[in-house]
Amino acid sequence: MNSGIDEVVDDFNDGIYDNLEVEKFVIKRPEMQSLFFIKLVNKFGTENGFGMILQRIQDKENPVSFIKLRYFVQIVGQLYQMYYRKFALEYIPAFVAAVIEYLENAEGAVVKTFNKSNMDSISTCLGKLVERYMLEEEKNEFIEKFNLQMAWKIFQAESLQQRIDGLKMIVDMIRSIKFKRYKFLTKDFIKEWIKENKVFEVLYSHDSHV
Repeated sequence: MNSGIDEVVDDFNDGIYDNLEVEKFVIKRPEMQSLFFIKLVNKFGTENGFGMILQRIQDKENPVSFIKLRYFVQIVGQLYQMYYRKFALEYIPAFVAAVIEYLENAEGAVVKTFNKSNMDSISTCLGKLVERYMLEEEKNEFIEKFNLQMAWKIFQAESLQQRIDGLKMIVDMIRSIKFKRYKFLTKDFIKEWIKENKVFEVLYSHDSHV
């Protein structure tokens, strides 16, 4: 899973748009997309497209499928460099919180659709998004904890294949810590996490079958 993003968005001068009467959602960065695409995305925002995506993810009475959630995250995440700073600071934290809440509370048939590939995609997009409002250290902590949490969620699924995949993900993360590939997770942190979550008890329980 992704543990960080190297690119930094320079939005220092976005404030020059603050007094415009027309609400902006994205702006054109020096090296980026055409004005037509910018206008298209801003039209989408004006029609409450971003708000509707957020509301759909937050809908607990009629939950969105995990596959659709992934599509939403990819759509919003791919635009991370373009977001106007004011909109980014208002929308992205709420969007990320909604995605995390959905994944944390997922159960049953939804969890059955979890897999490493989809989680890697979501992790990458969330990493890009949180970089717009988090400091480097905060971002590293958020993403690395998220990856570990989702690996554990997959490991606790009913499917044997998911449990095997989840275990492999956890083992890979532990190995990465050994080779210092992470910026937040440490040996001490992972030892405490294993103890708190009773990982070995779950692993060797009669119900785990791994």
